[in-house]
Amino acid sequence: MKIINPATNSVLADVAEDGAASVRNKYLRARAAQPAWAAKPMKHRLDVIRGFRERITQAHEKLAQTLTREVGKPIKQSRNELNGLIGRIDFFLAEAARVLRDEKVFADAKQKLEERISHEPLGVIANISAWNYPYFVGGNVFVPALLAGNAVLYKPSEFATLTGMHIAEMLVAAGVPEDVFIPVIGGGKTGAALLNQPVDGVFFTGSYATGTSIGAKAGRKMIKVQLELGGKDPVYVCDDVDVGNAAASIADGAFYNTGQSCCSVERIYVHEKVHDAFVAAFVAEVKGFRMGDPTDEATYIGAITRRPQLDVLKKQVADAKKRGANIYAEIVGYGATGDAYHLTSPAPNGEGAQRAMKRAMEDGGLTPETVQYVNAHGTSTPANDLNETKAIRAVFGEAANGLSVSSTKSGTGHMLGAAGAVELLISSLVVRDGIIPPTINYCTPDPECDLDYTPNTPRRRDVTAALSNSFGFGGHNVTLAVQRYVG
Repeated sequence: MKIINPATNSVLADVAEDGAASVRNKYLRARAAQPAWAAKPMKHRLDVIRGFRERITQAHEKLAQTLTREVGKPIKQSRNELNGLIGRIDFFLAEAARVLRDEKVFADAKQKLEERISHEPLGVIANISAWNYPYFVGGNVFVPALLAGNAVLYKPSEFATLTGMHIAEMLVAAGVPEDVFIPVIGGGKTGAALLNQPVDGVFFTGSYATGTSIGAKAGRKMIKVQLELGGKDPVYVCDDVDVGNAAASIADGAFYNTGQSCCSVERIYVHEKVHDAFVAAFVAEVKGFRMGDPTDEATYIGAITRRPQLDVLKKQVADAKKRGANIYAEIVGYGATGDAYHLTSPAPNGEGAQRAMKRAMEDGGLTPETVQYVNAHGTSTPANDLNETKAIRAVFGEAANGLSVSSTKSGTGHMLGAAGAVELLISSLVVRDGIIPPTINYCTPDPECDLDYTPNTPRRRDVTAALSNSFGFGGHNVTLAVQRYVG
């Protein structure tokens, strides 16, 4: 298996990859060695991990350089990761003895009865680690696992193989028996072979897709499983922040490690009062980030570690350009209420729905006179339609007489949890195109439902703002307000 420098595309090393037979052999070695390691006093295991820490400190620069060449991480950030590992080791060294000692929970001298809780090692665990922070993420698993008396089959990511081998070398040099911490080298097939072994726990950090597969496979064995998978991490900027500090911190949170972090900022919500100032400060901060050779001290954005991801990014950019990335409308407000009036029936006069619509309009700075269209929850049921009509009339007053309303569920059906999302999109298209969708199959009007429901035929109308209502069982009421976007 060739180890490639992602920044230069040069080959760093060619290492042997474990197949099914060698993975099985490594498992058997770890199983045989684990009891003796678990029998060692806690003090001995602590001393060994202290020795590992010392070796990390002594080889700090060498390890950082290898990490940078292997994954493309800027050299300063590689050093930071190793510093983070040292701090985490210190935490485990300080806490392990206290956390793992026996706990006496009951004693009765007369009955000569005593109850204790003992923390025993799982046995042999599989640690399938990440490429973006192999020292820090891996150390969160293998350090406490070893301190607790487990044997570890450590599979580094195929994109951080050399780093994984360095970890194994230093642990063994510090006193961990060779068969207690064993690196398992390879890609997906090697990982699958590892999961086929009767290990006692699986600890994985990586993608949702791989995590789903691991969870399904390990779950059937009823063993300990821990998954840390990717997320979509938002940040909200309040109106009382120091804008410069917030912009610098959030830019760092988004682009540190070239944006290849499990918890990197992926969405930013900014209070309207500071929006423009924040965007200006954020853009200025990002423009100051230097891209280039990861081994250069001045580089902040290095290489994309996984070469296939470059194609993904190129396709995303090309697709956005091709589609024009048009903004159809702007979500300017929302209102949510929970009246819990009844399991299935709405509150009389749509009281919860009224508050949701009012809140959405207030949040968006809208008035009854500036909203031209409401996409109703409109389920074509007596319980909903009459109450929603009353709620709209209560909120809009006289302006309700000039309001266009329709139930697009009459055409799409009720998509339950998906209905709100689809109807928000429809409302956005109404704002963009100025066409009110009809309520189809509207044959017999209810005299008490007396709004303009756009019966059966679409209608042209200039719409600058609209509401989309979504109401659910148990008194859940949500209204979103959309408005024409003026860029």
